[in-house]
Amino acid sequence: MDPWPGEVFDPGLQQERTALAWDRTALAMVLGAAVMLRDALERGRLGFLLVAVGFIVVGGFVILFAYLRYGALHTRLREGAAVVEPNLLRVVGTATVAFIVAALWLVLVDL
Repeated sequence: MDPWPGEVFDPGLQQERTALAWDRTALAMVLGAAVMLRDALERGRLGFLLVAVGFIVVGGFVILFAYLRYGALHTRLREGAAVVEPNLLRVVGTATVAFIVAALWLVLVDL
């Protein structure tokens, strides 16, 4: 079975909307980290530089994973298998909260 079918599984495009949401989350993480990276380079802060690079890497992996998961999701839906992965949601949620805390710390340290 083709993991990238030519037709959608759901006429409401739920899988496509979910894939776009994962992409938006990852892009926001990468862009926010890029801003943090620029600030860290300008101010010479190694700690924030490492945090920013880490989140750029995490965001890149989320983008790659979302791309790979989209095709696999269609296959699992057609087979009637479970599609929920709570551990994945926990990892991305934790990374997002960690990024927010790091960004707030960067802002508050300058005050």
